[in-house]
Amino acid sequence: MVNHTSQKASIESKLKYLKKFISNYSSAIIAYSGGIDSSLIAQLTNDVLGKNNTLVVIAVSPSLNQKEFKLATNLAETKNWNFKPIFTEEFDNDNYLKNDISRCFYCKFELYEKLEKIFDLEDYQAIFNGTNFDDLGDFRPGLDAAKKKNIAKPAC
Repeated sequence: MVNHTSQKASIESKLKYLKKFISNYSSAIIAYSGGIDSSLIAQLTNDVLGKNNTLVVIAVSPSLNQKEFKLATNLAETKNWNFKPIFTEEFDNDNYLKNDISRCFYCKFELYEKLEKIFDLEDYQAIFNGTNFDDLGDFRPGLDAAKKKNIAKPAC
């Protein structure tokens, strides 16, 4: 039988941890995909740091499905996040165009380079992504890009 009280306590404990992690910073940029993980990080960061100290950024390129972009944009607008689409240029990178197993590295590296520019220009303290513990056990070249660019993973 499922112990719902124990599950609720576990979820509350994890949310408390995430909020504490986020509170170590005064401002942050969120690498937002529209998925559940980055959406949760975006909302919690807005809750903890406030809208004026949180920038939720989505990468726009030919690789992003327009329906997914609209859904992500609608959520950001509904939540009243400080939301900014940026254009990425991974299609200009021959390594990305090879479409091999490391293509995600080049896509994420391009995104994180763009976010670093915003980070520097607008004086943010951190860049967060939605990586979670389950992602760490998978083959995810994008995690290598995050590591090279010192992207914080609040959910890990």
